[in-house]
Amino acid sequence: MKTFRLIIGILIIASCQNIFSQSALNQYKYIVIPNQFDFLKGRDQFQINSLTKFLFNKNGFKALLDDDKFPEDLFNDRCLAAYANVLKVKGGFLRTKLQIEIKDCYGEVIYVSEIGSTKEKLYEKAYNIAVRKAFESVNGLGYTYKPLESKPEKQVVKKKSIVTNNQVIPKPKNTEIIEAKKPTGVTQKVELIKNDESKEVLYAQEIEG
Repeated sequence: MKTFRLIIGILIIASCQNIFSQSALNQYKYIVIPNQFDFLKGRDQFQINSLTKFLFNKNGFKALLDDDKFPEDLFNDRCLAAYANVLKVKGGFLRTKLQIEIKDCYGEVIYVSEIGSTKEKLYEKAYNIAVRKAFESVNGLGYTYKPLESKPEKQVVKKKSIVTNNQVIPKPKNTEIIEAKKPTGVTQKVELIKNDESKEVLYAQEIEG
């Protein structure tokens, strides 16, 4: 009974991991593969890199090698792609073991396949078989590109600018205010004076009031 529960638990965990891996990969439009894997001695030795590209394309991915011409959108944004690698797993007497690892553009691992292994002695055949077996777990992912919804841009509230005429209104200069003084009560009185020649002469005289 305990063994049965353990098996069920393992299956549930594996299923959850599979769903998570699928959703994680679906957001990537491309898969980029290096021209040479670390365990190989030359560029695309035994055509293992080309085989990896072929198998990704077969599973619905848009796979590219490092030296392929990148689409414009990927050229401008490298995070549209995930980055695949094939690793050689140590251990296992007389067995060749390979595993597929996929990272995001920041170098974080987002998927690791099951190990593909073979007892084939010839490296050329052994690597080919092991890669294909490792891809059996990739086949079950059911990859479909589903881009992440873009985050809504923050709305910038623009303040309405008040348009005014750029006229500089000069400040009034400091001027002396002259108050009209009231008359001091000085009036003029016209006095009629006769001179010797009996001519009438008018003189204006001030009279203080």
